Amino acid sequence: MWEVIQMGFQQVEDVLDSINLGHYRDYFIAKGMFYGAKMRALSRKFLDLHMPAITDPDEKEQLLEVCATACKDETIRLFPYRYGDPDKLLFACHEGRRFLSEKYTQGWFCDISMISHPLMVDAYNKSHTLAQEDKQSIQAYDSWVFGADSAGRLYLFPQSDSQVPPCVRSSRLHNLSVLDAAVDWSAMRSVSVGMEGTMNFYNLGNDAVEHTLHVAAACSLSASKDFWSALDADFELGNMATGLSSGHLQLVDLELAKPVCMIPCHSAMVRNVKADWTTGEVVSCSYDGFINLVDARTTKTIRNLKGKGQWDAMDVCFDKQLALAASKFEPATTLWDL
Repeated sequence: MWEVIQMGFQQVEDVLDSINLGHYRDYFIAKGMFYGAKMRALSRKFLDLHMPAITDPDEKEQLLEVCATACKDETIRLFPYRYGDPDKLLFACHEGRRFLSEKYTQGWFCDISMISHPLMVDAYNKSHTLAQEDKQSIQAYDSWVFGADSAGRLYLFPQSDSQVPPCVRSSRLHNLSVLDAAVDWSAMRSVSVGMEGTMNFYNLGNDAVEHTLHVAAACSLSASKDFWSALDADFELGNMATGLSSGHLQLVDLELAKPVCMIPCHSAMVRNVKADWTTGEVVSCSYDGFINLVDARTTKTIRNLKGKGQWDAMDVCFDKQLALAASKFEPATTLWDL
């Protein structure tokens, strides 16, 4: 993190060096401009009121011009999104906190909120902006890492030799946390479920949502705040098993993006679900403390296994009929014979 912060400082110096005013580097950093993109918020009012050390009118005009156009350089504009926001990283690492502590005692960082607020608003409105060449480079890679965050956004990164591979997809498909997702790498399609109660079928190649299911319409449940909480998808067969916060299981046709049937199963939220479509077996674990084995063909529960406390995670080997479940209660992990 400290290396990224130093990269931001270097950007400030490079911008100032371009007009032969590099000696103002520390002065700009002392005013809270920790990276190049932040310099674009410099206004004449801030320069006149809060940077009195700069008195030459020609220098002021040069600084206003170079700061206003700094973000024409895409490397500068996208720096906080590719590497991290130095404003936050300064508080997140030991070197950054030490730097702030030392410089505060020297009178740095006074009145920096005036320069920071416009950037905060702009960063919120334009967060996760991707460079066009990064988005279009999706055809240049064949190995990927897919992820999701608590803000409802999905990410796609190529696996490459670069220490900082480009993010080629950063789409907010959900309004709340993404709880589970699966990807069909051959077709570059994904399915994801969010806490707001939607299931999105997303085309990674076209960067477009193909279908959206809403839990209220797809599940016909009385609980208005119900949501899908787990899924297990087999894209080759076009089948998917999902778990809901109500404790129900639901089978979904991936090709049609439509629910097939609902199966009453648990009394609390389903945390994980695994399916073997060859045998038609679906295993689920829940906060109610049970691991249930269900026959997807008859929708009948074959077995209820009672544990201690709540189950948080699970993996299943259908060939050996074993399930390993984890809980925050003792014992932390339990191996079950299905």
